[in-house]
Amino acid sequence: MTEPDPPTPPLSPAGVARREQILRAAIAAARGRRRRRTAGRLGAVAVTAAAAALIIVLARPRQAPDGPPTADVRPAPRQPVDRPATAPVAPATAPADRVVVSFITIDPELADRAAIRSDNVRWIRLDGDGLLAALTTDGRAGGGLVVRDGRAEVWVPPRRPPR
Repeated sequence: MTEPDPPTPPLSPAGVARREQILRAAIAAARGRRRRRTAGRLGAVAVTAAAAALIIVLARPRQAPDGPPTADVRPAPRQPVDRPATAPVAPATAPADRVVVSFITIDPELADRAAIRSDNVRWIRLDGDGLLAALTTDGRAGGGLVVRDGRAEVWVPPRRPPR
């Protein structure tokens, strides 16, 4: 059990004044700390709100001067381009040690024809038995899953020619 503190003797008038002075200084310091904490919190909220507003402004769809927002506009399907008739170009003559290119015709549909189409791709989930069944119906014997260097690879034997 702890003993109570002995009674303190009464303070002199200078001691009472000093105690009041210390109390006022402590209250003023506490108010200053509270103001600084509040200002810091308000500053953090203001910075967060400004960043959110900036993100919202930059992410919203732009509207053309005379039309709907450009984010909702889809490009029209490409139509074949009629090639303009080109006049025949006479071949250039050059010395035998040089190559001269006089005219190059570029096919405007080359990129469309060279593009890899993925319209008919379908994804399915298979377990081991389903994989073996799919490989068998595809004309291949069973396969397996091989793990090499931490990467999983599907091993499939070569396709057998139909009989």
